[in-house]
Amino acid sequence: MVSPLKKTVFCDTLPDGKFPLAGISALSALGNLADDDTPTVAVYAGQFKDEDYGGLNYFDGAFKVEVWKYPPIGEETVDGLSLYLSLEGIQDPRVHKELENFFDFIWK
Repeated sequence: MVSPLKKTVFCDTLPDGKFPLAGISALSALGNLADDDTPTVAVYAGQFKDEDYGGLNYFDGAFKVEVWKYPPIGEETVDGLSLYLSLEGIQDPRVHKELENFFDFIWK
């Protein structure tokens, strides 16, 4: 299994629509980890168009957008397995501990 992430970008405005929380924001919503200052959302690469995202760049913005290789499953947050796969490369020990707790919870 591989991470669903194709690329990560930042923007100041999102297009109209509903985007599920992803990354640290989703893990925070589902667990006990404090959220980042920048909310993270997921969007399918097949529906992602640069011109729809105001102030798009690769450094900072009001939103962090994870562009996924496949459509994210979930309305409020992305599905647990995809979330786990998208975060397993992060080196932060707090994230690893929360992922471990989350993984144990979803498999019970």
